[in-house]
Amino acid sequence: MRTRALAGTVIATATLLGLGFPVLPAVAAEQTVLYVDKNDPSCSDHGSGQAEQPFCAISAAAAVVQPGQTVAALSADYQEKLTITRSGTPGHPIVFTGALPGSHRWAASVGGYQQNPVTISGAHDVVFENFSVLSSVDAGNAIVVDHSARITIDHDFDGNAAAGLRVTGGSTDTVVSRNTFDGTHPGPAVQIDAGSRNTTVTTNVFDDAWDGAVSVADAPGTNVTGNTVHGGCADAITIKGAGTTATIENNVLVPAADETPCKLGNGLAVASEAVPHVEADYNSFQPLAGSTPYSWGGAAFSDSAAFFQQTGQGRHDTTADLQLNQDLITSAGSLAADSADPAAPGEPDSDYDYVPAVGKRDRGAHEYRSIGQVAVLADKHQGAYPLTVTLTAQAKELWGTDPIAYTFDFGDGTQPVTAASNQVTHVYAAAGDFEPVATASDSHGTQVSGAVAVPVKVRTPGPPQPRLTVTPQPTGSFRPLSYTFDGTASTGPWPIVSRTVDYGDGSSEACQQRCTHTYAGPGHYTATLTVKDTTGQTATGSLAVDVAYQPSLFHEAYGRILDTRTGNGSYDGTQGPLGPDSELTVNVNGPLPHGGVFTDNDGGTTAVVLNVTAVNPTAAGFLTVYPSGQTRPTTSNSNFVAGQTAAHLVTVPVGRDGTIKIYNHTGAVNVLVDLVGWYSSNGEERFTSLTPSRVLDTRVGTGTATPGQLGPQGSVCFPLPAGLGLPAHTDEVVLNLTATGADHAGFLTATVDSSLRFFSSLNFAPGETVANQVIVPISAPMGNGKVCVNNGPGHVDAVADITGYYATDGQGLFTPVTPSRLLDTRTDNSPFGPGEHRTVPIAGTPGVPADAIGAVLNLTATEPDHDGYLTAYPSGTTRSGTSTVNFAAGQTVPNLTTLGLGTNGGVDLYNLAGHTQAVADFFGYFTKG
Repeated sequence: MRTRALAGTVIATATLLGLGFPVLPAVAAEQTVLYVDKNDPSCSDHGSGQAEQPFCAISAAAAVVQPGQTVAALSADYQEKLTITRSGTPGHPIVFTGALPGSHRWAASVGGYQQNPVTISGAHDVVFENFSVLSSVDAGNAIVVDHSARITIDHDFDGNAAAGLRVTGGSTDTVVSRNTFDGTHPGPAVQIDAGSRNTTVTTNVFDDAWDGAVSVADAPGTNVTGNTVHGGCADAITIKGAGTTATIENNVLVPAADETPCKLGNGLAVASEAVPHVEADYNSFQPLAGSTPYSWGGAAFSDSAAFFQQTGQGRHDTTADLQLNQDLITSAGSLAADSADPAAPGEPDSDYDYVPAVGKRDRGAHEYRSIGQVAVLADKHQGAYPLTVTLTAQAKELWGTDPIAYTFDFGDGTQPVTAASNQVTHVYAAAGDFEPVATASDSHGTQVSGAVAVPVKVRTPGPPQPRLTVTPQPTGSFRPLSYTFDGTASTGPWPIVSRTVDYGDGSSEACQQRCTHTYAGPGHYTATLTVKDTTGQTATGSLAVDVAYQPSLFHEAYGRILDTRTGNGSYDGTQGPLGPDSELTVNVNGPLPHGGVFTDNDGGTTAVVLNVTAVNPTAAGFLTVYPSGQTRPTTSNSNFVAGQTAAHLVTVPVGRDGTIKIYNHTGAVNVLVDLVGWYSSNGEERFTSLTPSRVLDTRVGTGTATPGQLGPQGSVCFPLPAGLGLPAHTDEVVLNLTATGADHAGFLTATVDSSLRFFSSLNFAPGETVANQVIVPISAPMGNGKVCVNNGPGHVDAVADITGYYATDGQGLFTPVTPSRLLDTRTDNSPFGPGEHRTVPIAGTPGVPADAIGAVLNLTATEPDHDGYLTAYPSGTTRSGTSTVNFAAGQTVPNLTTLGLGTNGGVDLYNLAGHTQAVADFFGYFTKG
């Protein structure tokens, strides 16, 4: 079980730990901690913020924190803008900390490179510490303190080149301490606006503050004390305004020699109107040609002696080589060492790294010491007890002149050990998470401590524990039926060194982190994870995986993607008719032959909608369209007789390699495939069913000005009645288009334009009545929308029944399934009789959820003894006078239908006249989403 501990408040005298965070006083018994950890799977922004269920966002904790509480954000990158408006009380501040004292983790970051990522507004008694604040380049400030009181900004890091911190809105008693401002611009790193009172800027490090480190204007009671400023292209400390009273003491200002062609400004620049109210002393300036230490009331001074003689200020200032190392830390003989004014306003009793003064305080942010940060390395970080661990302390020697001694605290309650070298061995005898600490000491009394970056985890002996999670690939996944397998949550007393996943379909692979696997088809699989630890122990665990296509949205698109007469679009280059008992592969995840892309091309496509045309077959037969890589189903999509050219709409799932198969049963036939649209996780539109309604019938004049057949190359563009209830965002309508009474073999094209005839929606022979479902974009929404039906040669009547529509605000998401047969009356020789209707249940059947609202079916009439038609409609509703499949005696005729389900989850089938066998094949369902 993971445990967390937090202690104390900020700005306390303590030894340096890890990355420089202090050991702080224990929390009062009544003080509570609100934890934030976005990387914790159990995090929630609606909980209590306990260690077992932390908040996910700092903002969530900030909205509920109370006086005396601490918001502890564990190490992570919180890409959010944080506005703090809640207040503590004197003695019981609200503390926001990005690093738990004693935990030795790296600091949390906040902001995500946004403008003004942290704002404290209208609050009081708040501490904001130990964060890396990531602000946007050239925009805003990393931290803004506005109209607030008693705010402390401590040990934070401005993590990008943007203005650092601004105190504004008349804020009072603000403390800005121990922060790092690196490369800030535009504007000064710390800006104190007019009306701000009693602001203390102390013990901060300013590195390359291009537009200055500190700028003060008309801000009474300002103290700028004990800071280190390095580099920059403007005046380091600027004091302006007659309303300013300020004390500038104990600062170290070091121009950078490599700043050219930057303008090296003054170290301290005080405007004339502010001179009477400013005291400056105990400041040290590193001399550099081209820089000027002082600009006082407009007069420039190049050394401290002249400055004191002319102004009476800077009696204890120095302008000489400060003997600083590359970390800007003083040496024992530096003019800045042991020379600070201990009584300077705002001077803390420890330095930037919380190291207390050795003797007198040094000037600048750093106290002289021979030891920098201390790191501790462990040769093992996990194992079963008894666990032998070798610890090595690595101290950064800043000057390399003092001997260093090491003391190790193993964190398990045993006595600390002082070693003759920087390495010791320790045996952990009990389970727990331990953070060993090494303390390095020099002859000057400096003590600097550091800890392991990762705790030593000691566990009870035993085998590893495999844990496998399986989740569908998210939106935009590479292929349908893709799943992510994650075994990283597997645990054990010893580290896991290998993970192997058997996917349950005959394939397996090593999976150290997370792996993605694409199944060939839907089904029930058992995945097995095998893990091995560093001792060679193995263990396995299994998980049932129900593989299915994901709910998808529709996107319409038009273009021919296959023509076997020319070989265009064939996956294997096949040209010529498709022979008997043979199949071909069609790529449905690529460019159209004439340009453009017909699926979303990122693999999110789950199914395609195609118009498949059989051209001049040599024998009666059928085509079956199905996803590649899966077993060919027993269903059919297109039935035809010898010499017939027949078009049928098809909805088919996509195989895992982005292809589909087209199988021909008998004879030889050329095949055309025209794209109508696709279903994808990145689609746009949902399907909504309508009560079937006739919107065009040229025989009686429905939808036309006058009755009459369409002539050669003729067209009819008919409006969609406003009474249908189509919403304003309707993109396409679903029609059952029927051709009847033709005097010549031909075709109809349903489209948005009266001139388009480059593809056929349905084909017919003279005297034949034939129907095909079409999905047609409309020219405008509501009652102004229209659809055009264009004729080829000859004369023909056209009938169109609307059954639904697609719109961005529609109802149904489509989930394709492997094609399956729901009904075949031939199996028990129970044909439909005249006027008979039957219900086919769909929702709640195996593989279909009980809340399904629609379905895609291929309905086939076969062996009819009389001319007639079948009608499919939502069960329990009133049947309209529309038809779904039209046939003549002896014909086998299919037609796709996309329709809603009745309240009982089924579809009713009705036969008009005579007797006919009926077959219903199922291709997918719709659910609300």
